[in-house]
Order: sequence, then structure tokens, then C-alpha cells
Amino acid sequence: CEGEKDVLAIEKAGGVATCNPMGAGKWRDEYSWHLRGTKVVIVADNDPSGRKHAVQGRESLLNVGASVTIVEAKEGKDAADHMEAGFGLG
Repeated sequence: CEGEKDVLAIEKAGGVATCNPMGAGKWRDEYSWHLRGTKVVIVADNDPSGRKHAVQGRESLLNVGASVTIVEAKEGKDAADHMEAGFGLG
């Protein structure tokens, strides 16, 4: 996710989530090693910087063998808006 607010919204719905420090465009390759070999769903913010950030993260995660899918909120800008609108994790 892009930010703590989104992480908290996903956790409240029963999911497991994380974000990187300092927001969009700040993903560092060393973060990917913690998720190597896992299945990752990146929830991109619905704006140009959010989409660019998601692609950056995906490329880094693919390099460590993660399986990566990028999704966006069905309503609003981010995961928190999506959850607030009544959409779940599925």
C-alpha cells in the first residue's frame, strides 16, 4: 500500500499489509528481500505517482521471485477509500 492509512484499513478487514517509508517513489530494492518468494498484491493509489510507484515495486519484487499483482480501488483513490466504500479484500 501507499501509506499507513491504507495498511490500517486492510488490517481492519483481516488482511496483512505493509508500506514503505516516505510514500510514493521511495521503494528500495532491499525492501523486496523481505517478501522474496511470496505472493504480493500491490494496491496502487489511483493517480500517476501511485501507478508509477506500483510498477517500481513490482519490478523490484519480481527480481526476488515474488509473484506480483497490481490492483486499484474500485472507488476512491486508495485502499482506505475502497474499504470505506464497502468493498472488501476480495
